Amino acid sequence: YVEPATRWAPIQGGGIAMWGILGALGGGGNLRIYREEHANHHALLFGNNHTSSAFPKMPKFRSAVGLEGQPFSPFKASVVLKAKSLDAFMCLMCSGRISNLTGNPSASIPIPNSGQIASFRIIETMNDHLDVIHLVFRPLYLFPSWTAPRDFILDRFWKFDDDGTYQICFDSREHRDCPPIPGYVRGEMHSVYTIAPLKRKKRRSGASTMGSGTGLRLNANDECLLSQVVQVDPRGWVPTSSCLPFFRSQGYGDAFAIMALHQMLDVREALDSLRFVAVPMDDTPNFGQVNRERDPKRGSRLARGTALRNEERTNAGDTIYMPTLEVSDSIEVSDDDEPDEHNYDFKYSSTELPHRDSYGDNAQTNVKIDCVNREAPPYAISNQRNVSSTGHAISTHPFPTISDWWAEPDANSFRVRGKTYKHDKLKINAGPSLFRLIAVDIVETDVPIMTGMCLHPKERVQLALEREKEAKSAGQFSDMPPFVFAVNIVLPGPPNYHMVFYYAVDDMSMIDGSDGTPSSKLCQEFFFTNDDNFRDNTFKLIPQIIEGNFMVRKAVGSTPAIMGNKIKQTYIQGERFFELMIDTGSSAVAAGVIRICNGYAKMIVVDLAFLFEGYDDQTLPERVLGCVRLKNVEFGKKLRFVESVDA
Repeated sequence: YVEPATRWAPIQGGGIAMWGILGALGGGGNLRIYREEHANHHALLFGNNHTSSAFPKMPKFRSAVGLEGQPFSPFKASVVLKAKSLDAFMCLMCSGRISNLTGNPSASIPIPNSGQIASFRIIETMNDHLDVIHLVFRPLYLFPSWTAPRDFILDRFWKFDDDGTYQICFDSREHRDCPPIPGYVRGEMHSVYTIAPLKRKKRRSGASTMGSGTGLRLNANDECLLSQVVQVDPRGWVPTSSCLPFFRSQGYGDAFAIMALHQMLDVREALDSLRFVAVPMDDTPNFGQVNRERDPKRGSRLARGTALRNEERTNAGDTIYMPTLEVSDSIEVSDDDEPDEHNYDFKYSSTELPHRDSYGDNAQTNVKIDCVNREAPPYAISNQRNVSSTGHAISTHPFPTISDWWAEPDANSFRVRGKTYKHDKLKINAGPSLFRLIAVDIVETDVPIMTGMCLHPKERVQLALEREKEAKSAGQFSDMPPFVFAVNIVLPGPPNYHMVFYYAVDDMSMIDGSDGTPSSKLCQEFFFTNDDNFRDNTFKLIPQIIEGNFMVRKAVGSTPAIMGNKIKQTYIQGERFFELMIDTGSSAVAAGVIRICNGYAKMIVVDLAFLFEGYDDQTLPERVLGCVRLKNVEFGKKLRFVESVDA
């Protein structure tokens, strides 16, 4: 398997220049714009054959970056900003804001700020990392006439990663407080901004300060790269393909995406204006500009990952409350600071271990149960007859989530800390996981069940323990493994969901410390002591999007993360099981990531690995406890409903 690479083609002047967009926006030299290529690109340019007189219609294609099934391709562009990443983020979040429309009939229709291509107003603030905005654009001239201006209702989600990168994601939605506005055509947009700082090796020490005496102090290291990927469906009457031969590679709708990319020039100009003495050209105040005077210490606190609430005021007197930002998904990121691709090896990603309802058939035919050569344990072999007679097993009763939606990937895909990681920072392929995945339950509940699924009397662990008692009284063997480890990810709603991954521990020496391995010692301290602080600082998750668009990839990432420092984890400890509950509702950033992923769940394939972090020579190398692959999950009516115990 080779990870698919996205191909980008620089757009040509051609029809876009004639439409007037490049001229109106300052010429094509300001931005170098790229469009995602696809398999039908040659046909788009030349038709199915070179002699065909019929011009092909712009097809809907499977995009590696954008939303599938859209009539227009994603576009991207980048621009270097002479500003700190924090200042660029603040400018992007604030400088285009217009006042909310209240009590002024003459202002019932919003218009962009003076000098800006597009501006926005905040419709609703959801939490410190998510709000809903109304983005309005100016009219666009498309030969031979002007188009109606477009507006968009967007979820805006932002986060700050441990490498100093800011990410702002936009995703179209509807909102009851902002119905369609006369004079505007409501479009659909999906976009991601990234603000990347200079690489450490490119930063110069002792760089001279520039811009002294202005509102923005810069040195030679104060640069960042603002990039945007955007996919726009302008709706309305816009043909999805050009009707003129020399415009065949450029649809009319593409011009709206290009216009959206040019918002980056608004940000650059706003930042550049702060470096120079203001020379007014008229007496009209600029209500779109943000007063940048603020305590410089607050920015340094943000850079260190401390929560920050920044209050900005526009010249019009409106107060803009900047969101709280915390380092990397609002969770404690492990110091695995390699790029994301160093945490996952895609050459193993095509391997999926088969679902195993029981060990029966494999044991009878003496076949290895999976690709990592784990033999069937004796208790499962002896229990073959008992499971068949009862018709129940821990992996099948109650029925797990639809098997097409989950699988056990090859744990060797994940790269973890090697034995000498603290000295050489080298990662290694994880090898086989310690535990085996026996069931996945993605269920809906009336309320989040915070007492855990392993204690629920009608769920699989308690039912298996009851069958074990009955089997022992009859002199038979049970299907209950020696120990079960369950990871329960709680998705508060409404609707409320639980994603529970059950792993069987077939050899207790792997977790009680008796086999002398570093992983066994970590498991013994994690599972059989009562040190929640140790647990909070040890449990680690590695996510990897296998299939998914750019927005999801950027929101999720693949950086290993210590979950328990910022997200509330609850531990349910039993004699035969241990359940770890992750409450995503306890973190604004985690909730925002889940919100984005839920919206694209049908188009996502994601691998998750669970492990304990090794921190010295006594706890390295790391081992993957268990992993799971979720494939195009459909949240809704197909999910099993579980009532709370008190219901």
